[in-house]
Amino acid sequence: MKTMKTFLAVMVISAFAATNKTYAGNKPFFNFFNVLQTTLVQFKVINDTGKEFHYTANGTTKITIPAGQSVGFSYNEGTTLYYWTNNAKGAQWFTIKSIQHGQSYNLSELIKNQTPKPVEIKGQSK
Repeated sequence: MKTMKTFLAVMVISAFAATNKTYAGNKPFFNFFNVLQTTLVQFKVINDTGKEFHYTANGTTKITIPAGQSVGFSYNEGTTLYYWTNNAKGAQWFTIKSIQHGQSYNLSELIKNQTPKPVEIKGQSK
């Protein structure tokens, strides 16, 4: 029974691999390992602007960073964030980069500059 299950599993994987290679010519129809290739980037943003700030990542949901608060960001590398203006997605804010992982940023710097310098947090080890 174990041999039969192993045989069936090998057949299914082989069929999938063969179909995947030939379906769209040189480009695979489905890359099984795409999920493993994404990089999750986590960093902190400190709202030092004195007022609430609103942005969106998907274009439909407003995300708020309250005045004087810090918020943890957790997005895949390459995700583009947009300003939220007039109850809709506005202009592009910035795109998430892997070098931001583990850093802390002042919101005022993120608003002014696409590649801000991280802030030093007392007691935070690098």
